[in-house]
Amino acid sequence: DLLADRVLVIQYHNGVCSIARNSLLKMSVTHESLNRGIKSGMQTFQNIPSNYFGNWNKEIFDSRYVEIPNINAEEADIEPEQRGAVQFLNEVGVKSMYLFPLEDSMGVTFGMGVVQYMHKNHELSTSDLQWVRNRFHGIGSLLAGPGNKKE
Repeated sequence: DLLADRVLVIQYHNGVCSIARNSLLKMSVTHESLNRGIKSGMQTFQNIPSNYFGNWNKEIFDSRYVEIPNINAEEADIEPEQRGAVQFLNEVGVKSMYLFPLEDSMGVTFGMGVVQYMHKNHELSTSDLQWVRNRFHGIGSLLAGPGNKKE
């Protein structure tokens, strides 16, 4: 058991178009599981521009997970495009966060699984990280539905 306070499924979707008619990718929480006493973040995290997560998105789209065992330490050393996300996470009380890619059966990323700890910093072991990654792999396959398999 990971003893996580909040586990989220965030999916990417088309949001709006820019003045140049470029599609701007957005993110929304579609599923959430909460530990006792933890407030839902689902309504707060809807139609958020994907660039809000900055370089974390690049890691997710490269099929890598992101470890942030101490959000406060991250704030001091943050990329400029992630400042808003880290500030928001601090405001809602997130202490530690881990992001994992959600991929369809072809290996195409369509979202991310998120594990959050609210009461104290929490560092996941290598075996825990792999276990969670495997679970989100299964969740991604279920959410994406049947399709051609990656060979």
